[in-house]
Amino acid sequence: MIKSIDKNQLNEFHNTLPFNYATYIAWLDEEVDGTGIYYLSTSKVQIREQDKWNSEGREICDEDILKSHAIAVIELLGLIDCSKFIVEHEYKTWPWLPSNIINNKDVRNMESFFQKCLPDVNSGFFDGAICIQGEIDKFLRNFIGYPYRLKYRDLDCLSCEKPLVVKITHHLSVDFITWDEEIFKNIEKIAKQLGLNVIIGEA
Repeated sequence: MIKSIDKNQLNEFHNTLPFNYATYIAWLDEEVDGTGIYYLSTSKVQIREQDKWNSEGREICDEDILKSHAIAVIELLGLIDCSKFIVEHEYKTWPWLPSNIINNKDVRNMESFFQKCLPDVNSGFFDGAICIQGEIDKFLRNFIGYPYRLKYRDLDCLSCEKPLVVKITHHLSVDFITWDEEIFKNIEKIAKQLGLNVIIGEA
């Protein structure tokens, strides 16, 4: 099941999450410390030499590696029994595929996702969220490179079942933020077993 959520309904959905969404945003804004928050970042990305970052960018976007990362994250989420998410832009609502980028070949598969899964939604103007249950694989395969390609906001996949945020970032990484140490340790273990590069962050 994949359906759209109007931005005016988001507060209602945030209140049903198994973690305090307002505290999560305050943590992002560095208004509260990271006590009780566990964070790790996964990637398969290649990094250029630092003297090329300004001219060519830091990350090398290799399609095969990106797809491999998406598949690993999909498998990881399945192994921790996490299948229902609310997906939204970090911090605030934004149009998903604004008209100035819609013809970019890099986002055609993303537009195709909207056409197939949300045919009544105009992706150029839609600035709400997406509720996904049991089909997170379809989303991740198409959108794991979204913030990087569009030079746009990160995407927050907010778990409706566990105290967990899966963040798709503009550095071609997928971050996991949780308030449950057992979930954190399980994610770390599985991510390493799946061959992902894992960085344990300071929350």
